[in-house]
This record gives sequence, C-alpha cells and structure tokens, in this order.
Amino acid sequence: MTGTLLIIGGGIAGLSAGVYGRMNGYKARIFEMHSQPGGLCTAWQRKGYLVDGCIHWLCGSGPRMTIHRLWQELGPAKDIRYVDHTALSRIELPEMTFTLYTDLDQLEEYLVELGPEDEEVIQELIEAVRDFVRHEALMQAAWLPPKGAEPARWEEFGGFMQKWNTTTMAYFMDRLRSPKLRRAFSALTGAWMPVFFFLLPLAYASQKSSGYPIGGSLEFARSIERRFLGLGGEIEYNARVKRILVEEGRAVGLLLDDGREVRGEDVTVISTADLHATMYDMLEGRYLTDESRAWFENVPVIGSPLQVTLGVKMRVEESPSTVSGVSFRPRTPVVLYGRPQEMINIQVFNYDPTAAPEGKTVIRTNLYGDYTFWKKLREMPELYEAEKRRVAGEVITALDARYPGLAAQVEMVDVATPVTFERYTGNWQGSSQGWVPTPQASNGTAWFSKKTLPGLERFYLAGQWVEIIGGVPSAAFSARTLLQMICNRDGKEFKAEIEA
Repeated sequence: MTGTLLIIGGGIAGLSAGVYGRMNGYKARIFEMHSQPGGLCTAWQRKGYLVDGCIHWLCGSGPRMTIHRLWQELGPAKDIRYVDHTALSRIELPEMTFTLYTDLDQLEEYLVELGPEDEEVIQELIEAVRDFVRHEALMQAAWLPPKGAEPARWEEFGGFMQKWNTTTMAYFMDRLRSPKLRRAFSALTGAWMPVFFFLLPLAYASQKSSGYPIGGSLEFARSIERRFLGLGGEIEYNARVKRILVEEGRAVGLLLDDGREVRGEDVTVISTADLHATMYDMLEGRYLTDESRAWFENVPVIGSPLQVTLGVKMRVEESPSTVSGVSFRPRTPVVLYGRPQEMINIQVFNYDPTAAPEGKTVIRTNLYGDYTFWKKLREMPELYEAEKRRVAGEVITALDARYPGLAAQVEMVDVATPVTFERYTGNWQGSSQGWVPTPQASNGTAWFSKKTLPGLERFYLAGQWVEIIGGVPSAAFSARTLLQMICNRDGKEFKAEIEA
C-alpha cells in the first residue's frame, strides 16, 4: 500500500478516482455529501416511476469503440445492459419531419433524398463521421495511451482534431441549397457549434456504442460503486466536507461538517466536487488568482434543464426510438419566462422496462432552464411551487394534444429546476456539465487544466469542471488521467485492470 487518497465527492469522477487508486495500491476513502453515489449521474423513484436526471446515451457502451475499455475497467460494461437507438434525434417541423438516423448508409440516402442538390455536401459530412470512427482509436489514445505510439499517427490525430474543432457547422449549413435541409439543420444545431460536437454522437451511435443504460443513471453509478467497494475502497455518505486542511503549503486532511477531522498516512487530497465550492469554500479562497476569479465571473457554464417528468397509466408508443428524443411544436403553448416555446423535446422511456410498471409509461420533457429566474423565485417558496405546477400543467396539456387522453392518465408529476440540481448536487449554478466549450475553455491552457494549484502540494482536481468537455465519460477519464499523474509522481507504473 502506498499512501492514502482522501477523495471529495462520490460522483463518477470520485468513484473512478477511487477505483484507479485501489488498482494502484493506494488506500482510498471517498466522502460524499449525499446519501447515495453518482452526483449529477442520478435518478430517483416517485410513485413507482423512474425519474432520470442524467444519461441520455453513453460514449463507449458497446465494444466497437476504444473508449469501451474505460467501462470494462470501472464496471458498467459488465453490470449494465444497454439499449441502442435507431435514430439520434427527430424533429417535427410544420413543413416536414426530420430524422437523424444512426445508420450512416441509411442517413446518407435519406439526406440525399431530401436534398439531392446537396449530395456533395452530404457526402462530405457523412465521410467526416466515418473519419471520426477511424480516428477514434487515436483520440482515445490521448486518455488510454498505448506503449510506443507512432508519432505519425499522433500527427494525423492532431490534424483531424484541429480541423473539426475549429470549423463550425456554418461550414456545412451555408453551403446547403435545399430549403428542407437548411431548415432541418438550423433546428437541429447552431451554426456556431464546432463540427466535432456534431460528429461525435453520430460516430458513436453508428457503431452501436452510445446506448442508454437499463435501470437509469443511478444504477450506472452504483455499478462503479460496487467495483470500488469490491476493490477494498471505503465510502462515507452524508459526509459533507467543510474545509480542506492545509499545513505548510500541503494538503493533509479534511474537516467535515460534523466537526470530525480526517487524516491519514502520506495523504493526497483529491477534490472531484464542484469547483466553485472547492475554491471558495473548502479552500476559503486562498488559492484564487486574478485569472481564476475572472474565469468564474466571465466564462459561461452549461446549465441544467427544466425537467418535467410524467408517469402515465397508459402505453405511449413513439417511433423511431431516439437517443435525444423527439422535438415538436406544441399545439397549445408552453410559456417559459414570458415567451411561448417554439419547440419542446420529449423522451418516452418505453425502452427501459424498469422505468414504469407494466402497461405504464414515463415521459420526460426537457425545457430550457434559466438558473437566475428559478434561483430568485426559490426565495419565495409559494411562488416557486406555483410556477412549477403551472409549467407542468401546460406540458400535460401539450402532451394530451399529441397523445389524446393522456391528461386523465397522469398519476405522477416531477418537476426538477436548475435549483433542484444545485441543491441536490452542490454544483455551482446547477451546472450539468461544467464550462461551455468556448475557445477560451477549450484551448487546454486554462488555469485548472493541470489539475493542480500553485502553492498547494498533495492536492489535485478531477472531474468535468477541469476538462474541455463535460459529461460522464469526461468525469471518469479525468480521474483516470489524474491517477496516472499521481503514480508518475510516486514512481509507480500505472495499472488499469479490466474487471474479470
């Protein structure tokens, strides 16, 4: 055994740090403020229905993509069954219904049929997705580095990333001549978005490696918890960290809310918790710099949705099955922040038999969550609850128009606002995935990118707050690369074993 890892947070990053710590001979103790694992990767039961707050799809759920190895190491590849969808998304517009199929041959044929005059642009886009698949092994090598990687292959990988991370969707959209395709792509994605973020989900879905975990996000998190505990790790719930103990410029332990001090032999402290809370509260602002303060003040974060989930005592059929749901224009308005919503997005969880009792259905509606609005309203509890009821009522009315008779069959309503996610996870502004991947946040030179803080030894950061792209895989990879750093610090060869 070499040293003790005191890990703040039992979300995906914290659990993963614990797993890799144990694999490499460290004693690992996780302190989680909630009563269960997962952090943002969570779900909850209400009146016999599953309300899922996280995973739509998982990069690497299937073995065709290299990233699958990550889940083989952490447990979910063995423990969890996944559903692969036939479409990435579906948008119902007044003039057309547009489906983004996951089969690339089918998608190419479909797009050319809609816009034959744009065949050349379509072929370039589809070929870029296929290139993504071919380059995926190189991209994952950035996190799962093979021994003796060829320099020429790394140059190829870098060129691919550079091209599509700096090229926006406007490159394709501005060249489309078909009015149908222009309208569909405008509704589907923003012209400002880097092409990389369009290629990624399609590439994984095309390889049946972007499945939804049966049982939902909490069951997914519990599979990593089981792996951690099976390796001899320790986790303490309802254990909020109040302060990180620092002596002579070195992190030496934790002070919990209940007054206990936690220390250990040859301690290393890892915070996978909310970055704002870590810097401003647990470290009392002592390691903030002008750069990091300005970052918190100016760089936008990816917010949480306003999520309305219904449990209905009827079967609701929706075809094709989609990764990110169906977006449609409601016949009756759903008004948010004083404006009718032009489109709303729903997911019908027919594909998960654990989501609802037999003969019943869960429908989740994802709406824009304005954190500032809900935070201010939360100060007036009666108005806050009334607004949640109003929004839920309008969603039910809109869905009743789509599925006649649904309103009378609703027996569970759950409304989760950005403030709900802030309260539940402690994430600053209720952020679901950390920083918006602006050029500033994506250039790899941000103050947090080294996962360390100047002037503070034996302290590290991990999780989606310190990565370019947020999400479940980024959180797990962040922990993996961090343990590689710690092993290198201690002169140890990093080990990552696939669960037997």
